[in-house]
Amino acid sequence: MGHVSRLTLLSGAATLLALTLSACAGSAEEAPPISSPTPSIAEIQEAFLPQSSPPAQTYVLQPGDSLYAVALKFGVSVGELMEVNHIADFRLLSPGQELKIPGPRDLYPRSP
Repeated sequence: MGHVSRLTLLSGAATLLALTLSACAGSAEEAPPISSPTPSIAEIQEAFLPQSSPPAQTYVLQPGDSLYAVALKFGVSVGELMEVNHIADFRLLSPGQELKIPGPRDLYPRSP
């Protein structure tokens, strides 16, 4: 599930919770106070951001392909493609060559 989908899910869950709480506010019984602490940003990121990158995809170069075109197609940079595939000179690529496509990077760097 992508980050946008998770945020949409969280937004929907928050809306549902707000509606539930507002419906409960009119009830005869008073709800006990919530005593749990508010989670930190790091705790929220840990809970909802992926812990590891998915396995890298591969792509077989076709005649006329360039690293730039492949990078655009998969939403990565030419530099990332060159780094992951240990390419020193992009002019030495040939059709039929298999390239590793790096997975998406985390939006936020993890603290050590």
